[in-house]
Amino acid sequence: MKIEPLKAGRYLLVIDIVKEREFWLSLDKKYPIAAENYFKAYKRCDEKSGKTCWFIKGEEEINKLNLLVQRTLKLNERCFNDQNICGFSAGDGYPQIWVRDNHTTLKSAKYYYKEKFFEWIFYFLNHLDKNGLVYDWVDKEGKTDKNSVESDQETLLSLGYFEILELNEKKYASYFTKISNLLKRVWKAKKDEKSSLLTSAYTMDWGDVQYANEDPIHLNENSYIVTGAYENFLFYKAVSKLIKISKELNIKDKNIEFFKKLKKTLKKEILKNFWNPQKGFFISNRHITPVKTPFDEKNIFPMGSNAVSLSTDIVDEEKFSSIVKTALFRQKLFNFSTISGVLLPCYPKDFFSHPSVRDYFHYQNGGQWDWFGGMLLKEMFSKDKFFKEAFKALKEIASKNISNEGFYEWNDMIGRPKGARNYTASAAAVTSAVIEGLFRIKTKKDKLYIKETPLKKDFLLNLQIPSLSKKLLYIQKNGTIRIKNFGFSKIVYISSSGKRIVITKEASFKK
Repeated sequence: MKIEPLKAGRYLLVIDIVKEREFWLSLDKKYPIAAENYFKAYKRCDEKSGKTCWFIKGEEEINKLNLLVQRTLKLNERCFNDQNICGFSAGDGYPQIWVRDNHTTLKSAKYYYKEKFFEWIFYFLNHLDKNGLVYDWVDKEGKTDKNSVESDQETLLSLGYFEILELNEKKYASYFTKISNLLKRVWKAKKDEKSSLLTSAYTMDWGDVQYANEDPIHLNENSYIVTGAYENFLFYKAVSKLIKISKELNIKDKNIEFFKKLKKTLKKEILKNFWNPQKGFFISNRHITPVKTPFDEKNIFPMGSNAVSLSTDIVDEEKFSSIVKTALFRQKLFNFSTISGVLLPCYPKDFFSHPSVRDYFHYQNGGQWDWFGGMLLKEMFSKDKFFKEAFKALKEIASKNISNEGFYEWNDMIGRPKGARNYTASAAAVTSAVIEGLFRIKTKKDKLYIKETPLKKDFLLNLQIPSLSKKLLYIQKNGTIRIKNFGFSKIVYISSSGKRIVITKEASFKK
């Protein structure tokens, strides 16, 4: 095939396949080949930008993430009118609206979309399975199903609810009791009597492909059962949030005393069952159904579980440092291009029988997942002592995704794209790492809090919250901070020394 000479640059080649398994050149009609510069539409973020964006001087790849994030979300917008639901698909090839993915996507979508795209939460809350638990996904025809080997759907739905409740208390507070009852219901349905922890099938950390079973995603009589760190850390987060919000909003709920006692039990049992003091991180699971493992499973670093753990009060400063140092060390040890490598070392070849996870460094078994790498980065940015390492790791993730011209479901060891393209959870987790991690932004109802960032480079953050019709301009130039408040009742800037500066309209001061 002959293509006319093009100017030097990076191009996206799109070939129109008009019939399955037939290339268009084999047909009489010659359909066109489209070639375009993927980043032609990229524009530098400035004060007048109409959507949330950021600019960091000298960091072009981090800046170009703006375009990748906005395209990823746009391509995955889904409104199923017959079901009266809007949300986001997981990525190319995943047409459904999933609870797991949308919970993560919400963390960035709230900076780009109005509440119409958050209210998938209430569809799932109002369309429960006959056992009173949450479905995993819904499609445009109203079909539903659940990857029941996991026990995180109810928890993630609850955490998503708490996220939007903090944006609009008046609108969403009436659902609090439903969420409380749902969390109690899943705990009773999945409780391990011996440890008082949630149970699930034996999978790879946060994964949803179970061990030695012909049905990889559905719990059945042949499933091997474990208590998993990932599910229990998420459940602990949801219980903690429920208690905190109940107090802050003065919501009277009959389950609160029950959850206060359960929280203490969960913390004790999580530390007892999952913390590995010899290795300095949380192990993935404790087996209820015995499994022979001809290798040291406790040496496998389950990055997903540990990334989630860092956002809980279970992890003290010593454990936090140990977990982060392990992630950094194992990235270097296994020569991964970014910190997003999960399960290092991975499970041996053929230990899990399903083809998707049978091989090493493949898919959930040792691939790179920015979904969880982004979570880890956000927490690393919160600590000054890891800020430098977190910024380096962010640059590596940005470089990988800019090179691949999009976020993918996962990547191999050297960063080559694998799985679904335009993967929303990856885009969302990385966006959260930038806005809430790097820039240290926290929103709460009509207030916004900024904790001073150690970043010394000049930057601009144009942050918008469409559901509240509010906007922030946060600018650092030559050591001077300038903040403009558009609509928040107040913005609180907290300096490294602890000094609090309240901005009602605009302020400028030396860092």
